[in-house]
Amino acid sequence: MIKTKLKVGDIILIPLEGGGFGVGKILFLSKRFRNVILLGIYDQFARDISMPTLLGEMPLKLYTGQQAIKEGYWFLVGKEPLQDSQLGLSKRIVAGDVWIGDDKIGPASKDDLEKLPKMLCFGSELVKRKVRQLIQKDLTH
Repeated sequence: MIKTKLKVGDIILIPLEGGGFGVGKILFLSKRFRNVILLGIYDQFARDISMPTLLGEMPLKLYTGQQAIKEGYWFLVGKEPLQDSQLGLSKRIVAGDVWIGDDKIGPASKDDLEKLPKMLCFGSELVKRKVRQLIQKDLTH
């Protein structure tokens, strides 16, 4: 295991089957939910292991674990501060309650339950599959 201290704003590359990489950014790093991160996925493809010069739109946001990064399967390549539009993206439903970051706000209303995402934690293989789907959709348009 690689001794890597992950931080919000870290840019990572996710190797994809057939070559190339998806590009992601850590938007939230939980201290309460062990090893859980919110990863924003950019709609772009990287050909090599280097920090992308321009980062596009981020249409996909997934909760996942830190293991793939810490074990060296995904690559930490740089850092970019959170943009104003990325603040508060961790607002979600956990077990019927509204949370922002590691702070429990209170019980979710009916409106919250309809509008806010639930914190579902995806394994690394499912993350890779979703990234590939996003990039293929983007490359075909």
